[in-house]
Amino acid sequence: MRVLRIVLTKELRVLRFDKMFWFFLVAFPLLLVALLTDAIDAFPEVESGVNFTLPSYSILFGFYIITFIGISHYREHGWGVWDVLRTSGLTRPQLVFSVVAPYYLLALAQSAVLFGAGFLVLGVDAPGSWAGLILVIVVTQLVAVSLGLALINLTSHLASMQQLTHLIVLMMGAAAGGLVPQDLTPGWTKGLARVAPQYWSLEAVHDLIDGSGLQAVLPNIAVLAITGVLLLGLAAVMFDPTKQRRLAFR
Repeated sequence: MRVLRIVLTKELRVLRFDKMFWFFLVAFPLLLVALLTDAIDAFPEVESGVNFTLPSYSILFGFYIITFIGISHYREHGWGVWDVLRTSGLTRPQLVFSVVAPYYLLALAQSAVLFGAGFLVLGVDAPGSWAGLILVIVVTQLVAVSLGLALINLTSHLASMQQLTHLIVLMMGAAAGGLVPQDLTPGWTKGLARVAPQYWSLEAVHDLIDGSGLQAVLPNIAVLAITGVLLLGLAAVMFDPTKQRRLAFR
């Protein structure tokens, strides 16, 4: 808990001056909701535009937490902070914890702010099960931060990680029905969608908003939980604290 408190405090102090974090994870999804809700509402397949846009864009852009995990880690390398952490006596699990834990909490906070705005201000229907919605968010963000750690392992400079993040967030998210209802996406995306974790999260959230209970979304929660735990475990085993990383684009 002491390690978590220290690294979370450090990240919050940095993020006070990083406007892009708050823009991508909070302001941008709300802006898209304002711009596109009426257009989505015009589709006969959609009963309520805001019931689709707010949950969908919250989940879709919540995966941009991956980018900010990468920025934080590469920034620590650029500042020389990571060398201090690596030689501080922290164990490998504690180092992994210091990378993902602060951003997992921030991702949960982002979801709470956006869904809270949806329910309290924008008129999104209450879910059939609050426990179901909370569990979906918890395991979804576990998958997101696990992907962030995995991409740190796979890349050596920040530009590569950012490019891979866009592929995961936008391409896979769009195929999963994060931008428009999946019924309106091309047929060839249906198989691809089931590979994307966003699909299982979006399906569960929309079912809950439509009034389904916890039992109906337990399979989705199980898929996301298993994916997150396995991916985090694999990424943690692969994590090399001694690997040199660069902020430069080339």
